[in-house]
This record gives sequence, structure tokens and C-alpha cells, in this order.
Amino acid sequence: MKKLIPFYFNVFASYLGTSMMVLIFTLMFFAENQSATVLSMSSFEKANMFGLLITLFPLGQFLGSPVIGALTDRFGRRSIILITLFCAFLSYVTISISFQFDLLMLMGMALFFGGLFESNIALTQNVIADLFVQKKRAVYFSYIGTMTSSAYLLGPLFVGFLSKSTQFSWITAATPFWFVTFLLAIIFLWIALFFEETHIASKRVHVHWLQALSNVKNIFCDKQMRLYYLLTFITCCAKFGFFRFLPLYLTEQFSLSTKTIALVISFGALPMFLNTLFFLPRFLKRYTVNQIFKVSSIVYCPMSLVLLFVTDFNWIWPVVFFTFICSSFSMMTLMPIISNQAPENRQGGVMGNNMSVLLLAQIVIGPIGGLLAGHWFKSPLILCSLLSLVAGLYFCKLDLKPKTCL
Repeated sequence: MKKLIPFYFNVFASYLGTSMMVLIFTLMFFAENQSATVLSMSSFEKANMFGLLITLFPLGQFLGSPVIGALTDRFGRRSIILITLFCAFLSYVTISISFQFDLLMLMGMALFFGGLFESNIALTQNVIADLFVQKKRAVYFSYIGTMTSSAYLLGPLFVGFLSKSTQFSWITAATPFWFVTFLLAIIFLWIALFFEETHIASKRVHVHWLQALSNVKNIFCDKQMRLYYLLTFITCCAKFGFFRFLPLYLTEQFSLSTKTIALVISFGALPMFLNTLFFLPRFLKRYTVNQIFKVSSIVYCPMSLVLLFVTDFNWIWPVVFFTFICSSFSMMTLMPIISNQAPENRQGGVMGNNMSVLLLAQIVIGPIGGLLAGHWFKSPLILCSLLSLVAGLYFCKLDLKPKTCL
């Protein structure tokens, strides 16, 4: 277990950065205190630039995940995790500097490379597989979800806290990124000093540098699983899109302070944390993952649409909480559904392809949501609500098919 601790913290650092990016970029483009570069843009240009920036990090992850995984099989876990951690550290240094000095072009490049090298978080699963037999892996895999939900809970709170700190003149909008940079430096030193290799390098493993593009081809050509990959794509577009564009909606609709928006987003992330530890295990004792996914996906649609009709801000809290409960249930049951439909001898390949679909959804929903937000700030949330309904109804149709037809 001790060997896994720095890897869990790497997962936490990666998702902490991701959770803060959405809020920081929202404030950067839509809050009152905008830089000169942003002020020179039209509302349409701001929305599209926002959509582009939140897309670049997952784009890097999409291209990097399969390559880094293959590199660790060929050269060993330790050397590759250290190289990628150091490069991720440099990327966050660049992100921090570009944000400090309002350099949008440099920021975009750094976000892409940050995502490319932070795709090393998938190595946590590899190390778990190296250290434990199959029966014991499930509990250690669940800790990945705990670290992820903790990051989404604490990230916005951290941004909100910094925005209210006036005691220290050195605190700026770039400070959250410097904090992630500091975390990555500690994790790098931790692994460099204490982590021992868990996998024997194999020169027989071939590294395909464009494996991500091959994965996309495999997704479309896989007649047995492509209908379920489509389910993942629709669901992830709905859920990730909602999380990314909710701060924009709150800013435009209610003109809230940074601290209040951060509290709302963290409050919305709370169900994900609670589901991981408490709710979902109890629900699974009474219902199947199929039942939970269908109900939560369909109920999510009216719950999220209600949010758009709330005029009294006090009602935002319960609506956001229950909307994110539905979202969390959908996302947590989606992966077991995909795994259950895949043959035992194809589990690794199918779940790898499914991860590519998940990242592809994040890449697609950013620019589309930004384009829609440029015309009307509520439209991205409406799209995400309808997509969740489509996912639930689509799964009802899939679920009616006998297993032999899959």
C-alpha cells in the first residue's frame, strides 16, 4: 500500500488542477475583473476561447494515455512516471507563468502538454495490477475514485479561499496553478527516492505513437461494443459539459462572487464524494447497475433543467445537489456496465477504448458548448440535460437486446 500513496496523490493533483481550471477560466473570461487581452474580445470570442482552453488539457490526455501506458510496459513503470512527472511539472510552471502575465497562446500550449504528461495518472491502475492479485484490486481501484472526488470537492474551495485572501499581496489568479506545481515536485521526489520498480521491462512491447488515433478506429470497427461506446460518449458529453459550463451560467445569471461560485461547485461535487464512500455501495445491494444508470440518467434531465428556471439563488443549493447526485450515479455505474458487456478476454482493450471515448467526449463538448454559449449562456446546459435523457432512453433500448446479440 505504501508504494501506491504517491500515485494516489498524483491522481489527486491532476484532478485538483482540472477542477480549478474550469472555475479560473470562467472567472478569467466572464467575471468583472478581466485582463486587457480578454476585454478586447467580443462575448462570442470569449465563449469560444473558453471552450477551446478547457478542451486542450483532455486533448493531451487523449493522445498521451495509450502511448505512456505502452512505454511503461516496454521500459518499466519507474523511469516513465519520473519523466512524465517532471514534464508535467514544467508544464504547470509554464501554465502558471502564462496566467500570471496573460499569455493566452503560451497558456494553450502548456495546457495541451500538461494534459499529455498528466495522462500518467492511468499508471496508478498499472501499479495496482502489478502489486495485487485480481481479487484484491477492486478496493485499491476504488481509492482512485475517492481521490478524484476529493479533488473536485477541494479544488473550487481552494480557488474561492484564495480569492478572499487579501492579507498576502503575493496571492494572484495564478497561485492555484503554482500550488499544483508544488505538489507535483513533492510527488516527483517521493517516487524518485522511495519507489521501486514493480514491472519488468519488455522490449517485445511495441510503442505505437499514434495509438490514440488507432483506438478511435477500433471503436468504430468494434461491432460488439461500439453501441456501448456511443453510450459512454453521450453520457460523458452530458455530465462533463454540465460541470464545465455551470460556473459560466452562475456568473452570467446571478453575477456571483468567486467565493460563492466556488462554494456552489464544491457543494455539487459533494455527492460524488458521498456516493463513492456511502450511497452507491448501499444502492447496489438493492438495485442493479443497469437500473441505477437508467433512472439517474433520465431523472437528471428535468433536475438540471429546473436549475435554469430558478430565480431565487437560495434554491440553487438543493437543485445543484440533487442534479449532481444523479450525475454521480450515472458516471459511477457506466464503467461497470461497459465492463459487464465486454468478453472476459477483451476487458483490457475494451476499457482502454472506453477511456479514449470518455476523453473524446470532453474534447468535443468544450468547443460545441463554447460556440453555443457565445449565442446564449444557458444553451450548453440545455444541451447537456437533453443528452442525459437521450443516454437513458438509448440504454433502455440497448438493455432490451439479448446478450447473444451484443
